[in-house]
Amino acid sequence: MGWQDRDYSQYLDDGPAVFSARPIRRNRAALALLIVHIAAAVVLLSLMFAGTNLGAAQLAIAAPDPAWWTILTHPFASVDFFRVLLTCLILWVIAPRIEEIFGRTRLLQSYFLGNVAAGAVFWSVARVRPSWTGQPLDYPVGAGIAWLVLYWQLARHEMTMIVGKPLRVGHVIAAIGGIMVLLALAVSGLGAIGWLVAAVVGGAAGILQPLQLNIRLPRRRPRIVHPPEPTLSYKLESRDTRPVATERELDQLLAKISKDGLESLTPKDRARLEVLRQMKLRHEI
Repeated sequence: MGWQDRDYSQYLDDGPAVFSARPIRRNRAALALLIVHIAAAVVLLSLMFAGTNLGAAQLAIAAPDPAWWTILTHPFASVDFFRVLLTCLILWVIAPRIEEIFGRTRLLQSYFLGNVAAGAVFWSVARVRPSWTGQPLDYPVGAGIAWLVLYWQLARHEMTMIVGKPLRVGHVIAAIGGIMVLLALAVSGLGAIGWLVAAVVGGAAGILQPLQLNIRLPRRRPRIVHPPEPTLSYKLESRDTRPVATERELDQLLAKISKDGLESLTPKDRARLEVLRQMKLRHEI
């Protein structure tokens, strides 16, 4: 086998590329958000059982005159079991997948933009049309809708098992969204309009691409390990640091050829003979 047919992947630092399926890891940003939301729910429940006036009511966006800071605090204001469970489920199942594919920056940006946009819209509706906000906004609906949309785009063609029946992930997410809308309308009627508008605007803001900054950061160039260059043996011998050959050494090699033929020379002898010949031509010996 010639050198051009040899596999040199063994000379690479990381070896040959191998692609294998691996489970989605719980990335740090998604896990941090999950811990923060659980901690907020525990604190609010403790305050509620303690009978203090401070708690969820001051953090949620509620008509008719919500405070401006509730635009930022409403994602952590829920003490309702179903809403807390839904938020934790999204943060545990969907958020890690979003961070795995799009990165930590995209995850946090969609969380912030989605919640702020949804909170600002709901806050405005609560002040202008209180009848359209039948229930307070006290959980991160903007980020949740944004992540559901992103996850639908990623995995809508994948299959999942629901009650022993294979279904497309896209259909399951669409069904969940439809059920949420129907429940909101059934509970609040026209009071769900504010929630629907906030969910749509927050979800649209959350799926925006990350801001593109024209900042070029220095990048470390990867170290490339080249395979050893194939060379002829006489080239390696030309780097020999032995003392300069004498004519006696050359005469010995020529005598060996004269006596036993060229075939009697070893590869090392032939390489050395070539070096001596070149030196002879340059009048170095």
